[in-house]
Amino acid sequence: MKFIFFLFTFITVFSSCKEENNIRKLENKDQHTIVQPGIGTEKFIVGKTNIKNVFVELGKPNKFTQGITDYTNREATFENRYFYIKEGLTFITETDESKGEDIENAVIEVIIFEENSKAKTSDGLALGGIAGKINYVYGKQDKDRTPNPDYPYFYYRKKGLTVKIDPDTKNINEFIIYQPYE
Repeated sequence: MKFIFFLFTFITVFSSCKEENNIRKLENKDQHTIVQPGIGTEKFIVGKTNIKNVFVELGKPNKFTQGITDYTNREATFENRYFYIKEGLTFITETDESKGEDIENAVIEVIIFEENSKAKTSDGLALGGIAGKINYVYGKQDKDRTPNPDYPYFYYRKKGLTVKIDPDTKNINEFIIYQPYE
């Protein structure tokens, strides 16, 4: 009799768990994209992932722009920006010569995560979160940079992270990920 009761209970529980309606799944909109400073994400790694792989994963960008970045300590580079507005992502590639998009060879140098991306760093700092937590999580920013209300960025070059703050709300509204440097 005990065996029959056990078997009945097991079958009842097993069959109720099998039904799709009883299993709660996180919807895509509730999940965070985990961002690692100096690395990127699981799918997109700065300094390694080819822009062609981004196209395979996300499709063609909503917007594409080209520009020139003039550095102080090195020659200027040509910058390509690929904007995925709905996803809140911007990918930046650089070339030494103006070659257009250079899809075959271009490697992601910078990933910008905006609020639409629902990004959260591997250390728990989230877009839309309170800016006061930045120094607590990452320490003081680079010595040559001081917070300025007109230019609200926190720089952590050695970690490969820059955090942008919304000057009105004082919340985090952008993560900029790149390879760490001195």
